[in-house]
This record gives sequence, structure tokens and C-alpha cells, in this order.
Amino acid sequence: MDPKTQGPLVDTASRTSRPGVFAIGNLLHPVDTADIAALDGRHVAEPVRAYLHGQTGPSDGIRILAEPPLRWISPGILRPGDIAPARNRLLLWTDTLVRIPWIVVRQDGNVIARKSLPWPASPGRVFRVPAGVSRQGKRTRRPRHVVTRD
Repeated sequence: MDPKTQGPLVDTASRTSRPGVFAIGNLLHPVDTADIAALDGRHVAEPVRAYLHGQTGPSDGIRILAEPPLRWISPGILRPGDIAPARNRLLLWTDTLVRIPWIVVRQDGNVIARKSLPWPASPGRVFRVPAGVSRQGKRTRRPRHVVTRD
């Protein structure tokens, strides 16, 4: 469990820290419509199949942390060489309306990625960010911090 959000902490394959336990759908991104949440089932099918055949996923990971005004981010762990997140998006929640968001990713205090998005980050709605913005930077275990600014 993520101590900050009290929700499941998963990697890009929706794996939790408990072997064989995957978290998907509204458990990770509440208030999303059923059709969007159901698409997670398609995404997690291959990692579940691999687990059932005795394969384990990568063990090293890079933690992704959301900073205010963002409250949470899912998935919260990137693993080098692993699959991309569902629909190749990071899912975030904001407490503040950001009409023209700039996503800034920092690692070890350095800005490693910056991207402007044409859609707003709105309270009460899942904010989707292309996953590629978080895959830049060094392959260290140091966490990456994601923040949005107007």
C-alpha cells in the first residue's frame, strides 16, 4: 500500500509487492467509468499469465511520486525493461484546476522532463499523462517527482 494515498502501489504491469496480486480498475483510479476501468483487464492479462507460468517481473524499480497540487499517481513504480502502463498513460489526481498544465519530472533535484499538455488537470477527474515523460532520466533507484504547473 502506498503510505501517502492508502491505495495499492503498483508497477506498470499492475503488480503489487505481494507475488501474484495485481490491482486494476477503480481500485487504482476511482471515479473512472466502467469501460475505462475494464480496459485494465486487457492490460494485466499477459503479466498474470506470465505469473501463472512461473515468470516473475523485474525486481528493481524507480518510485514515482506526485507533488502538490497532484495528490497521487499510478502506476507508482517504473521497472526498466517492463511493459508500458495501461494505455501508455500515467494516471494522476489533482486537487486544483490547472488549465494549461506543464508536467515537470525531477530526479535528484534535476529536471529530467518537461511537457505541456493541451487538456486541463481538473479536480474530480483522473488526469492522464503520456507515460513517456516519466521514462527519461537516469536509471537509478532514486525516485522521480512529478508536478504540474500552469
